[in-house]
Amino acid sequence: MSLFFLLIFLLKIFFCLENSNEIQKLKMKNFDELKSEKNSLKINSDFEIFGTLTTEKLTTKNLEINGDLKITEEAKVDKMKISKLDTNFATVKKIIPSNGVLTIKGNVILTDKNIKSEKKNNFLQIEKWKLFYFNDFESAENLLGWSSKIIGKNLENNNFLGGKCALSEKELTKTFKKLPNHKKLRIKGNFLMIGDWNDEKGYLKINNEIKWSKKGNKKYFEFNSKNNDKFNIVNFDVVFEHFHDEVNVAFGSTLDENSCKHSYAIDNIQVYVK
Repeated sequence: MSLFFLLIFLLKIFFCLENSNEIQKLKMKNFDELKSEKNSLKINSDFEIFGTLTTEKLTTKNLEINGDLKITEEAKVDKMKISKLDTNFATVKKIIPSNGVLTIKGNVILTDKNIKSEKKNNFLQIEKWKLFYFNDFESAENLLGWSSKIIGKNLENNNFLGGKCALSEKELTKTFKKLPNHKKLRIKGNFLMIGDWNDEKGYLKINNEIKWSKKGNKKYFEFNSKNNDKFNIVNFDVVFEHFHDEVNVAFGSTLDENSCKHSYAIDNIQVYVK
């Protein structure tokens, strides 16, 4: 292609993008990149590109890219063939994985209850959390590895670990070992604030790093124990990257040493891996 015709071709592309921003058909092999940063790109027919396309909004009927596609806002495509897609929102009519398996990392929200796979074995495989450890402290056998062995009870005779005259300024720790291969950990459960709390904090440390904390004040506590001590139950749920086969967990508070005046406890501890 001569320099003159190359210049004419580039001017036509520029004119389409800056004025009508609409292209009937475009097939690019000789250029590395097409950008439409300020406007959306609308193609009324097929669109084939060998390289990289970057745009805010893309609307086309048939899209095939031998490279990467990044759309910062929205993509609406009837048919898409691509090796990698990065977008905040995409609307598609059908997803056909090339190897028969579609793997999605992260949360998936399906608003249509009638979504089904055309194959007998559903190709949609979502990485799920696997429960590694659960403890409701209803049995003394469940105290293995915990730094405190004192069990408390509430009005419903529900056991928890710690509580009045047991835990206040001291941390409650446990090291979980022999974790299966994973990339993320999730730790959740109940943290009980008991007695005379005045904006002190309860917290959860992972490997000596605080991952969760919460203030407590007896004025807002909802429950009364059998000793007429007000208490509150706070749910915690932390997720973090983790790759090792063990992890140290420590619960604690900023209370002073008078654990018979104010204390904390834990219950329903769950550890998940993914």
